[in-house]
Amino acid sequence: MSDTILVKSRTCTVCGEYEVWSLDRQAVESWQAGENIQNAFPDMNAGDREILISGTHPACWEKLFPKEDEDEYCDVCQVEETHLSDMDCYAYEKENGK
Repeated sequence: MSDTILVKSRTCTVCGEYEVWSLDRQAVESWQAGENIQNAFPDMNAGDREILISGTHPACWEKLFPKEDEDEYCDVCQVEETHLSDMDCYAYEKENGK
């Protein structure tokens, strides 16, 4: 039995195309058995994983969900960015006893 298997993605709802990839058989079987895709395919980027999950290509994803001009927010306190780094954040100082 071959170590690889051909896998056809779902058809992309945006462009109508699909992908066929040769993937590691054990990883595919693990994913189909319920393993999280990022664990089954740790070296695969998020865009490629999304193609396997939904069939949606990265460019098509951008068409569905265009990036808006977002304000920058602090990762720690989720307040609009006013400090230079997370270490300047009051929430960071409070969490870390500073």
